[in-house]
Amino acid sequence: MKRQKITISISCALIVLAFTLIGGCRKPVVLPAKLTISVEGEEFSNALVYVDGDQIGHLAQTLIKANGELYVDGVYSATLPAPEDEEEARTEDEYSGVYEIQTLAPREHTIALQTTEGKLVQITANIRSGAFHLLTYRSDENKAKWDQKEYGLSPGQTITVK
Repeated sequence: MKRQKITISISCALIVLAFTLIGGCRKPVVLPAKLTISVEGEEFSNALVYVDGDQIGHLAQTLIKANGELYVDGVYSATLPAPEDEEEARTEDEYSGVYEIQTLAPREHTIALQTTEGKLVQITANIRSGAFHLLTYRSDENKAKWDQKEYGLSPGQTITVK
């Protein structure tokens, strides 16, 4: 009888220890991820943004003209001072676009950018729980960067990133 009580006590202690070490029966905490999309170059600077085939918005376009005029989504905002260093002087217009997704479920998603002319680039990526992801696309160079890793990406292509 004494031996049976000791065996039961040790078994209970091992079960409690096992549940403590592996987190018990609780489901893991799943946090939404964040994604910032940044585009450099005119072609995709005001593109529509799709996630898994659903349009969720469009990039906010910023244009800095060679003369320093700043436009946001086509609306004049300010005139920037000329750079003091002549080597940094603006010689051509600079286009960029940005879009931020605050809550993205952690799983595989396809993110697409589509121009008003219908040109499309797509990236399929595994979104991690609670992570902050950065997607940068340089349309003039046909290059995308996902979380610091660079890929070739031309209009009409879909790439899968890790």
